[in-house]
Amino acid sequence: MDAGVLVLAVQQFPITKQFTDNELCTLAWLWRAGNVMLIAYQNVTHLLQDAEHGEAGHFTSIEQEYPQILNRARAILARETAHVKLQPWQDDKWSRVLPHLPQNLFQ
Repeated sequence: MDAGVLVLAVQQFPITKQFTDNELCTLAWLWRAGNVMLIAYQNVTHLLQDAEHGEAGHFTSIEQEYPQILNRARAILARETAHVKLQPWQDDKWSRVLPHLPQNLFQ
């Protein structure tokens, strides 16, 4: 099969990947955990630098690189969970994680 035929086949039958709502919720919680860890790193990085600790450079690297990664993941979550409605009166996984994500991304 040559490349032209393959491209045509993909155009006619696009490959779609889809997560279940439960899987998306798990990914939202993973984003939340990563964000909490990043804040913890940010809170101790300067202490490690002041103490000239051997891990200070590693923590500084995390503090500088991970916000971009988390922001990209948040944007993907926003796109893929646009159908999820925040229902704060319910005690479920969504109602506990969505408030931690920027509200303008989840309407």
